[in-house]
This record gives sequence, structure tokens and C-alpha cells, in this order.
Amino acid sequence: MSRGERLARTYWFDLLIVLLAIVAMLEVVLGRGSSGAPTTTLWFCLPALAILVLPVFARRWFPFAGLAAFWLLAVGISFVDPLLIPYPESVFLLRLRDRVQAVVLAYESGLVTPGA
Repeated sequence: MSRGERLARTYWFDLLIVLLAIVAMLEVVLGRGSSGAPTTTLWFCLPALAILVLPVFARRWFPFAGLAAFWLLAVGISFVDPLLIPYPESVFLLRLRDRVQAVVLAYESGLVTPGA
């Protein structure tokens, strides 16, 4: 097994989080001007989404504090722009409670095939 494969198996959930964060940023950029889109500038929206995702990576070392920080940041961001948190649908996928939900999501979406 190569080092890349080992890292991918160990950190696949973190890679999924990064992918979802990028998708959320793209949704905000491409959805500008549509109904329900955030009203603040992209200078606020994109860094806010990036900062919102950072505490999720701390879940390995601080299981409760990392996810609690995610929710507290989401509340703080929603005071500035109440449409930013609910607008990108991919941000809702970050609310997966455990790895079982993430695995089920990966199988259902076709990211992982059984026996691979």
C-alpha cells in the first residue's frame, strides 16, 4: 500500500469535508443574485465559510469542542448574514453525527463501492 493510499484511507472524511467546503463556496459564488442568496459581499462570505469548516478538523483531538465551535461560529455568522449558513446545501452535510452516517452517504452517492 502506497503512502498516498494510506493517507487517503486515514483522512478520507477530512478530504470529504474539504470537498464540501469548496462546493459550498462555489454555490455562493455562482448563486449570487438568485433568490435566497447571501446579501453580504464575497469578501465576507468566502472566508466565513472557510473559518466555519476549520473547527470540524479538530474533532479528532477535541470531539465535543470542535463540533461545538462549528455551531457557535455558525450562529455568529448568521448574525452578520442570516442567509449565508442555510444557502449552501453542502454545509448541511457537515452536520453528520458520526462516521456511520458519512459511510452511508458515501455509498449512496457512489463515492465508495462495496468491496473496493
